[in-house]
Amino acid sequence: MPTVRQLMIDSTGKAGEYQGEEGGCWLLRPLGGGKEWEVPMGAARRATAEEERRLRPSLDTDEPEYDFEKTVQ
Repeated sequence: MPTVRQLMIDSTGKAGEYQGEEGGCWLLRPLGGGKEWEVPMGAARRATAEEERRLRPSLDTDEPEYDFEKTVQ
């Protein structure tokens, strides 16, 4: 079970922060805010350390990336 604000990658490759669960789905929110979307439980994975670094870059790096390859089946 993910923890709140944990970075997740859904089955389409879209990255978001875990917000909780509702009705058998996980709720993810885009980084920086926005409308939550639902994914079936297990249809998203935790972001790797490399993906997290790319999503939440340090001040001396480029803009964050938001889309990753589809890896969840």
